[in-house]
Amino acid sequence: MKDGAIYVGTAALVGISAASDTVGTWASNFIGIVSGKDTTLPGKPGEVVHVTTPPPLPSEKDVFGSEIPVWPGEPVKPIAVPGQENNGPISGTTTVSPMPEQQGPQIVLNSAATAYDRVYGNRTSVENVTSRGTIIENVPNSDAGTAANDFSSMKPANVKTVSTSRGDISIGTFGDGSTVILRPSRDGRTTIEFQNPNGRTTREIRYGSK
Repeated sequence: MKDGAIYVGTAALVGISAASDTVGTWASNFIGIVSGKDTTLPGKPGEVVHVTTPPPLPSEKDVFGSEIPVWPGEPVKPIAVPGQENNGPISGTTTVSPMPEQQGPQIVLNSAATAYDRVYGNRTSVENVTSRGTIIENVPNSDAGTAANDFSSMKPANVKTVSTSRGDISIGTFGDGSTVILRPSRDGRTTIEFQNPNGRTTREIRYGSK
């Protein structure tokens, strides 16, 4: 090392210390460590002195310690992967955070309204509307066989058939909680009746002639 190398290095680090608080802290530690060692050069001022064995420099551990350098006052945090959580330092156990499930609107695949639109379309004509708002419709040129086919085409669930003195009654349900009933009517025509989830009759469709 040439003459005055230690002094030049010390002066440079002092300048850096004034420019940055963080680096200044490291530089101050470095200067303190160097100053604590025997760095006295032989000879008199103005003489050329050749140093064959330079004084030992401090190690990184002596300057920075055993922790990773951070901004002053900020604790050392473990390194984490986005979307994951670390239960401890870098060598700790890593667990993957579950992604939240996206919630969307639930679609009722087979409701009374969709079944009616799919099976009837423009096949019916309105006969009457009762005082309670029940729509009475008629399917022209039809009979009990047509009613049975239409009932099956609507694909209701949980179908149950009950035998009565007036004929068989088939009852099924839809995904929206409504009910469809295939039954005989008082005027002798086969009827398909729709009830809402509250059990109120909203529509009756008659098959055949009176």
